Amino acid sequence: MRPIYIFLLLFLIISCKQEFELKKPNPDLMLKMQKKDNNALDLFYHYMVINYDSVSNKMDVKKLEVRDYRICSFSQKFDYNIEFSTESCEVSGGLKMLIKFPKVTKDQIIEWIELINASMLSEIQYYWNIEKTEYKPDDDQTGCYYELQEDDNQWNIIIWCGT
Repeated sequence: MRPIYIFLLLFLIISCKQEFELKKPNPDLMLKMQKKDNNALDLFYHYMVINYDSVSNKMDVKKLEVRDYRICSFSQKFDYNIEFSTESCEVSGGLKMLIKFPKVTKDQIIEWIELINASMLSEIQYYWNIEKTEYKPDDDQTGCYYELQEDDNQWNIIIWCGT
């Protein structure tokens, strides 16, 4: 009789464990946000806030020391050990972001990058390099550049947007 209880307990523990799901960007909602904010950072950050619960406040916050003293750099943690960080404090440095997602298939992460990039109001054509580790605009135009780095248990997506 004891083995049955042990089996049931193990089954409950395993079935209650939540698996990470890389949620697809909602193009309509992303387009609405892009029109409202017209800011690439807000597009990525809104995706995070809408789809995953934050488990920390903004950390390592830096603010511009000129004009409106807005936040130009921060990091934040979300459910499933997702990490989001951004830096745009340099006037000519563009926008830099790092998103760390738990491991999913490479096809899923590629689809996510293509969908979130398509949500931006841009007519620029993008392409993948042969290894499918870099996604960038044709002819090195203004836009966002994505680099994929794979670790044992996560994906690091490095994003740079600018001219």
